[in-house]
Amino acid sequence: MLFNSLAFFVFAAAFFALWPLAAPRPRPRLALIAAASLVFYGFWDPRYVVLLVGTGICDFTFGLAMERAPRAKTPLLAASLVVNLGTLFAFKYSGFAARVADGGLAALGKPTHLADALPAMLRVLPPGISFYTFQSMSYTIDVHQGRLKPTRSFLHFLAFISMFPQLVAGPIVRARDLLPALLTHRAPDAGVRFGAVSLVAFGFFKKVVVADNLAATVEAVYGAPQGASSFAYWMATVMFAMQIYCDFSGYSDIARGLARLMGYEFPQNFDHPYAARSMRDFWRSWHMSLSSWFRDYVYLPLGGREHPTRNLWITMLLSGLWHGASFTFLAWGAWHALLVTVERAARLPERAARSSVGRVVAAPVVFVAVCVGWVFFRASSLPHALRVLRVMTTSVPVVDLTEVAILRAGWPLFFLAVGVVAEWIARAADARAADARAAGATGAPRSLALRSVGVAVMVAACVFLRGPGNAFIYFQF
Repeated sequence: MLFNSLAFFVFAAAFFALWPLAAPRPRPRLALIAAASLVFYGFWDPRYVVLLVGTGICDFTFGLAMERAPRAKTPLLAASLVVNLGTLFAFKYSGFAARVADGGLAALGKPTHLADALPAMLRVLPPGISFYTFQSMSYTIDVHQGRLKPTRSFLHFLAFISMFPQLVAGPIVRARDLLPALLTHRAPDAGVRFGAVSLVAFGFFKKVVVADNLAATVEAVYGAPQGASSFAYWMATVMFAMQIYCDFSGYSDIARGLARLMGYEFPQNFDHPYAARSMRDFWRSWHMSLSSWFRDYVYLPLGGREHPTRNLWITMLLSGLWHGASFTFLAWGAWHALLVTVERAARLPERAARSSVGRVVAAPVVFVAVCVGWVFFRASSLPHALRVLRVMTTSVPVVDLTEVAILRAGWPLFFLAVGVVAEWIARAADARAADARAAGATGAPRSLALRSVGVAVMVAACVFLRGPGNAFIYFQF
């Protein structure tokens, strides 16, 4: 069930009509969350619900077993990881592994058809499987480390793992944060509800007005059978950078807003990453819940700063592979690992901070480097990505009149500008709010009337300027 669909609006209206009746009492509250979330997820295919519930049963059982048999905690954690990662591999990576094996054996003169032999159910990726798998793994890892006591209620655990606002595209909410929160409930006041609605409206605005209106042009350029010019590829890549940001951060905003309407707070997932002045800062502000997950559960357990370069490369390659079973995503992870490695070795952020010129050019340079990485993310294959990059880097980006016509169709430059202005306004508003908090100020930073006008403008834009409906990009992960 897509957030940007009529079915979801009907679903959400029914859920929030029932929520005030169920929320005050723990068991009805958890039951409504779990039941509604399973309906939400099963809307794609009821069989996916079996997979989700099966994952929940396994990790719930492993968590209780760790408490009852503390000496077996490590083998039980290993069993949990095998179940979770094995399921993820089967559905997400088995096809990729089979295709690689077919290619390797064919090169040796022993052709096989392993990819064709896979069961049909393994050829369709369940929506959001990487998100809820990582969320469930955080539970057993935290129980193993003693950071969280296991819950004795499967209903409680099911509500945690299936909670519909962030189920299929994050943010990834840690068990130690959300599980205890679900046991209590505080009804949001009028100010919190208005802020939640504003966040939802902004999320929809970014998705349906900016991202969806840019998608067709990006597809036209990257999907051109004869390729495109350097100018067109650069423009399409910048548009894709805005598209994927508005698409994914828009989903996160909607999820966080819905959670606030329920009385819960999800972690911030984006903090204006294209304003970053270093790659390190970029990863501190892009998909923050995933970045912190990999830091806490991969980078630091590997030894963290004891072997920083090795652990960085392992973490970034795994992060790339998490995004998809393709060499393009591995290349994307390797590109970012290389950038961070060079940045660390040359101490570029420190040098830029000491120079007035460096402070000015740092953000544009980082943005261009990130855009080069987005080529791997958007291209259909690794050879396709390399062809695009070769054109982008070996040809002067001269304006071609035929391509100007492509860029004018659908007004993509207008919607790119809308995205830039919206991001600038949001960043300025966040900076004012941070300054107000630091000064101990209370109350809304702007008048209710002005904020209401802003919400009304975004809603009107979603109605009259929405692009063709598209699934959220990160649903495929």
